[in-house]
Amino acid sequence: MKYHILRILITASVLLNIILLINPCLFLKCTTQNQRKAYNRQYYDGRKSLFEILPKNYTDILFLGNSITDGVELHELFDNCNVKNRGINADTIEGIQERLVETLSVTPSKIFLLIGTNDLKYHSTSKIIIDYQKLLEKIKELAPSSRLFIQSILPVIDTELRSNKDINEINTQLKNICSNWDHIEFIDLTSALKDSNGQLESKYTYDGLHLNGTGYLKWKTVIEKYLKI
Repeated sequence: MKYHILRILITASVLLNIILLINPCLFLKCTTQNQRKAYNRQYYDGRKSLFEILPKNYTDILFLGNSITDGVELHELFDNCNVKNRGINADTIEGIQERLVETLSVTPSKIFLLIGTNDLKYHSTSKIIIDYQKLLEKIKELAPSSRLFIQSILPVIDTELRSNKDINEINTQLKNICSNWDHIEFIDLTSALKDSNGQLESKYTYDGLHLNGTGYLKWKTVIEKYLKI
């Protein structure tokens, strides 16, 4: 019996070593992914705890989102002290849901939502739409008097993780959902940021996903009129 168990362990060890010899990147990739997830969670918790202690006001204009929101100094870009950045790098629809009660403990005047890009790495478009609709329902439950603006998911330069085909499908459905709600408006960002092939215009990005300074200025031209509504 002991000899049989020993043979199994030796065989398993040999197979594992063969796999690592053939593809040593497999172990490194898994390690890197785990480290990234741990960092993202630490960053999420840190930002969330910061938002919890910051002052809240009924005149606030909240921008909720992921790294695209997190990556810009909004109050400076719009020259408006009521504009508050509530973006968290790598955030998802689920992450927004997790912090929603605290975020909306005081009802803001306006909410601008830009989320969904990271969800494409984990879920189908149909699952994303279902989750998004639940998020909208929760926002309207917690802040029924707030004006809610849904920004379309930005176009990207296509990769294995994200495609404009999927993004366009989600945006089309989001626009339809918004049309059936009062006090929810859909903002089309794609038209302003895409190139002739439907990809994110290269002059607006530094990596095919995130906006650079020029990209944020272009984004601002689309958004700023909604701040005045």
